Amino acid sequence: MPVVRVPRERRALVESVAASIGPVRGRRIVVVDGDDPVTGRRFADELAAVLGEQGAAVFRASMDGFRGRADGDERFPRSFADDAFRRSLVEPFLLGGSTAFVPAVVDAQRGTWIEPRWLTGPADAVLVLDGDALERDDLRELDAGTVTGVWVATADGRSAPGPASIVVRA
Repeated sequence: MPVVRVPRERRALVESVAASIGPVRGRRIVVVDGDDPVTGRRFADELAAVLGEQGAAVFRASMDGFRGRADGDERFPRSFADDAFRRSLVEPFLLGGSTAFVPAVVDAQRGTWIEPRWLTGPADAVLVLDGDALERDDLRELDAGTVTGVWVATADGRSAPGPASIVVRA
């Protein structure tokens, strides 16, 4: 994972969210969503960095790695991307142990499929996922102790979707 510096003025905020997540026991998914994708992605990077500093095994993924450049792009049928997200990332990550998972199947910048990069990790690990994943049925159906939602709202942003999310004002 690349080194991410958390600005001093945001460190307390990011650390408080990390504390809200609690100690990582078993496999956990933290979904960072919000009204601005760039702000959400940056917050997810910072959160992953702080969790890693606190000793957690951390993996990062983005919903961008499971979709094409634009909705309706026939090279990236939505059903395939949804299936790849569930079967290549979520399900194997949550199994833990030696089961390998894939953090991305698409290079959304180039609009091309990518060679899968299979990862494994310890039984206690957290996946920090950014993007519009809080609304996904396949994540909502999981045990509430497995998935934590973080909604990053900008100054002019809308409210969080659902009462279970941790709301952050960035």
